[in-house]
Amino acid sequence: MPELAELQRSRRLRWVFWRALIFAFAFGCGLAGFWLGAGAAERPTIPDQSILSQLYYTVGLFVLGGMDLGMPTGGPAIARALLWIAYFVAPAITTSAVIEGVLRAINPDRWRLRHLRGHTIVGGAGRFAELYIGKLREFYAHRQIVVVEQRAGSARCEMLRYKYRVSVVIGDVRSQTLLASLRPEEARNVLLFTGDDFANLDAATSVLSMAPDIGKDLIVHVADLRFMRLMGHTRVAQHCTIFNTYEVAASHLVHTQLLPHFERTEFRDLLVLAGFGRLGQTILDELQRLAPDSLAEVVLIDLQASERAGVFNEQVGFSGQYEYEIIDGNVGDVRVWKQLEDKYAFASRAPVFVMGSGVEIINLRIAMWLSNRYTESLSVARMYAPSAFASEISRDASVHVFSIARLIDESMPAEWLR
Repeated sequence: MPELAELQRSRRLRWVFWRALIFAFAFGCGLAGFWLGAGAAERPTIPDQSILSQLYYTVGLFVLGGMDLGMPTGGPAIARALLWIAYFVAPAITTSAVIEGVLRAINPDRWRLRHLRGHTIVGGAGRFAELYIGKLREFYAHRQIVVVEQRAGSARCEMLRYKYRVSVVIGDVRSQTLLASLRPEEARNVLLFTGDDFANLDAATSVLSMAPDIGKDLIVHVADLRFMRLMGHTRVAQHCTIFNTYEVAASHLVHTQLLPHFERTEFRDLLVLAGFGRLGQTILDELQRLAPDSLAEVVLIDLQASERAGVFNEQVGFSGQYEYEIIDGNVGDVRVWKQLEDKYAFASRAPVFVMGSGVEIINLRIAMWLSNRYTESLSVARMYAPSAFASEISRDASVHVFSIARLIDESMPAEWLR
């Protein structure tokens, strides 16, 4: 990752610069002390020797344990003062280098985790975890943040470590032994953001047993929206904060773009969901609850459309108030769209196209093509992170681009950041 490499290089250069500066200061004090006339109890003739000899004895001050020169003696007071400074600083530099080497040999993060208190625990090192950690760092520059990630050697873990100064623990967040070592009872909050809903809920159950008073400061992400709603009666749901990123994004999109468009049209609308993953399913679920009479037809396009529609029908259910067609196809294939063009009379209607696949460039490209072809339509393209380029393109092409990361960032409750 170029960003990680640049962060590592920048931090390494700063550390080398300051260490070199302190070394140069201590070395200069020692050499100046000898040169100005200060000697040592065991080597009183150092001021009378050559500059090379004085350099040799100055280097000896940095040897671990120190060269046995004895205490500064003789010469002007300023010379002895400079030599005393070198006597104290030089061994400190050497000792710190040895300690740093030892800490690097063992796990430095484990060393820092011995006395945790008032910290934040984050399970998972995915994009949402990064988004939250970046937001938290804006408010608390020195808060200790511990990230638990199962994948050893993850590039994202290294990026979080260097960019946001987090401690990374490699292990399964469901492990009670690991959780106990992180002292959740002393944490300000615990956030479980792994990509495994069951792992998040399992870990949340363990945290509640260790820290029963943590309450709503235990925040759990559940990607399966239907499951999240069904588990409302459980102890975990009642005692902690459960949320779903797709629900946040879908709710914002429905309220700010889709419902206003439906209100402007005099007829029931045609909705085309290109990409029927969790986001697409959540959008359709929201529309069925909030605007059940607005839809005439729904077209679902996805490489796994039939499978995902079956899951949606089982977990949520199609309302029966609209006709729907399921197409197992590539949302980026223009031929798929041209086959639908005549069948649904795109040109004479004002369809709503929601490009919600996981490939952002395809979402933007097809949304632009549809917007140019059907000027009365509403074309929406999903992105994860905000993009200046995508925003500029969307203004020129009349495409609405929404960023999941930006929506989550703007709607992140203040309680999560205290």
